[in-house]
Amino acid sequence: MISQPIEEPSQIGSARRAAIRFAQDLGFPDEVVDRVGLVVTEAGTNLTRHAKGGRIFILEAHPPASRAIKVVAVDSGPGIASVEKAMADGYSTAAEADGGMGVGLGSIRRQSDDLDIYSDNEGTVLIATFLARASTALPLPNLAGLIAPKPGFSVGGDAFATRPTANGHLVMLVDVLGHGPVAQDEAQKAIAGFLKPESDTLEAAELAVSDALAGERGA
Repeated sequence: MISQPIEEPSQIGSARRAAIRFAQDLGFPDEVVDRVGLVVTEAGTNLTRHAKGGRIFILEAHPPASRAIKVVAVDSGPGIASVEKAMADGYSTAAEADGGMGVGLGSIRRQSDDLDIYSDNEGTVLIATFLARASTALPLPNLAGLIAPKPGFSVGGDAFATRPTANGHLVMLVDVLGHGPVAQDEAQKAIAGFLKPESDTLEAAELAVSDALAGERGA
């Protein structure tokens, strides 16, 4: 995973180059690599122009029957007044002085295989997905998560997992006490318990995770 702060324009080029190398190293087609670079540039430009700075994450994901790259752009406000209006070509939030990542969202949507945006007055989260095979449809629901370790650590005790059930999906978020490799190992134990075949209800999953972490540092 790549984590790149975007506080001023010179960092946009660095994020774009890192994204292109990341996609190339994963063996994605040139056409996908180009689209990833364009979206990182557009999202980074919006962060510097219309938000209070932010961060771009680039990571590999594995939807069923495919591989994907996700570009995640996060800012701390002031948000987009209307995401629907901001999607229209030629619309600029700067013109209405309401800030946020409003410029170029139409372009980002066209370049991405899937686009998800959440925005309020506290900030905006944008997730653009690029599939290794453009013909592969994303399944619904599209569940994903992002873990960012505490500064100074490469790994930590935060983790997430999802699993389908007869009635929908279960989602687990776990925060093991502490940071670093030991906490990461405990978080993986929690995931293993959650994914056991018998953990197919909320109650069974909770019990399995508790059993997996029994006697350890807690979560």
